[in-house]
Amino acid sequence: MSTGSMDSDWYYAKRGASAGQQVGPLTWEQLHSQVQAGDLGLDDLVWNPALPDWIPAAQIPGLFPAVAQATVAYAVAPLAAAAPPAAPRRRSWLLPVLIPLIALILVGGGLGAYFGFFHDRDGTNGGGSTASTESTVSTESTGETTGAGLGTAEIQVPDPASLVDTTQWGQVPANQLVIVLVDGAEKKDADRVAEAIGGSVIGEIEYINLYQIEFPGTSEAELQAALVTAEADEKVELASVSEQTYNDTEIWGVRQSPLNDPAYQGSFGKGYGMIGVDKAWKYIKGSGMHLWGVNVGVVDSGLYTPSGEFEGDVNISYPTQGNGQLTTPAQGETNAGVKYDDPDGSHGTAVAGIIGADAANGGQAGIASILGNKLTISVANQYAPPY
Repeated sequence: MSTGSMDSDWYYAKRGASAGQQVGPLTWEQLHSQVQAGDLGLDDLVWNPALPDWIPAAQIPGLFPAVAQATVAYAVAPLAAAAPPAAPRRRSWLLPVLIPLIALILVGGGLGAYFGFFHDRDGTNGGGSTASTESTVSTESTGETTGAGLGTAEIQVPDPASLVDTTQWGQVPANQLVIVLVDGAEKKDADRVAEAIGGSVIGEIEYINLYQIEFPGTSEAELQAALVTAEADEKVELASVSEQTYNDTEIWGVRQSPLNDPAYQGSFGKGYGMIGVDKAWKYIKGSGMHLWGVNVGVVDSGLYTPSGEFEGDVNISYPTQGNGQLTTPAQGETNAGVKYDDPDGSHGTAVAGIIGADAANGGQAGIASILGNKLTISVANQYAPPY
């Protein structure tokens, strides 16, 4: 094949389990090597700026030996430079991803815990009421959203009397199912599916082309038959019963903080709270942000490491050889002249502890100890030579 302007800028997208994964840009030779390696199949999609759209790889002359003489003709005049269009891809992954998402939106709206069409297990929320997602996806009388631009989002809460115990799905409404239509399908297609099972569309989440259908079903067998009919329609990509989910009431544990330590009870931890230490720790841990190295200098009365607060990840250094590290605690003296060991080891030890004491060993926690080995505390003793 003489590719001319098609010598480069090739892309391909897998179908099936790897749908939507785009590879490129590739030269013609690299594209051909993908075929030889078995990474590019006949049914996978390819695109080039000289082609009008994504097309099956089998229709590219010369790409596969067996179809080298393909008779498909293309308009190969170079198109304006543009990013490749998104490859058509099936949305089989949508349902398990969207079920919890829809549940969260609707639970947040006060509907209880039901996939799309939730029902409180005790049946106190009644039946037949309409619910729509508000704030995030709000609806008006026109059925269009305001602000979010996600389209209509309305559902019907099932009547508790319609619930039946099934062997396959647990307790579900026998007269409802959910369908997701293929890209390009319209509400009239959902109406046609509903009519085929003797029901009607009663709810819609437009953004994902999802429709809630209610029909006169009263048993698991009737629900299964309706599901089979819906799945057989060419415009239906996914079909499901309206399964229940429940809020998790089990307490898995209590969020821990170094400031839960008894050392910070009463007023002792208020200084940390005033500057937001605990919140900063949570943000740093939760965000996974990159941590840069930080070096803090402490010029004070030296560091007494046997205090046990500097055996964690924080680095301790002594820039001046022979200066900074105390082998014995500093001495304090009462008004009566009685000498005693400084309970912190030294004033410098207390200062360094406020900065970077080991937060994981109980007792004192350092403000910046969340940095771990990214934090270095450099200590000098101003009361010792050469100072």
